[in-house]
Amino acid sequence: MFTMMVNDSLLKHHMNIPVYEKVSVVVIYRPSLSSTPRKMKWQAREYIFTKYNYHHAIRKGRTLFHIFHLSSEKMDFRLCFDTESLEWTLEEVYDGNTD
Repeated sequence: MFTMMVNDSLLKHHMNIPVYEKVSVVVIYRPSLSSTPRKMKWQAREYIFTKYNYHHAIRKGRTLFHIFHLSSEKMDFRLCFDTESLEWTLEEVYDGNTD
C-alpha cells in the first residue's frame, strides 16, 4: 500500500481568470485623497470591496488607465478605469484571497 503525505499549503492554489467585461462601480471621492472603488456590479451580483490592495497607473498612447487591485470577502479583482472613455473594466478575478 502506498500513502502520500501532502502539505495543505500545496493544495491551496489561486487561479486568475481573465474577464475583460464592462462593470458598474461605486467610487468614494475624498479631497486630498485618492478616489477609492467601494463596490461593483458584475453579472447581476454586487461585490463590496473590503480591502484596497494597491493602485497604479499605466499609459497606452495618450490614454491613462488606473488599475486597482481590490478584495471582497472571498475574491480578488483587478479593475481598470479608462480616463478617456470614463469606463470601468473588470480585467481579472482571482478565485481566492491572495493574502
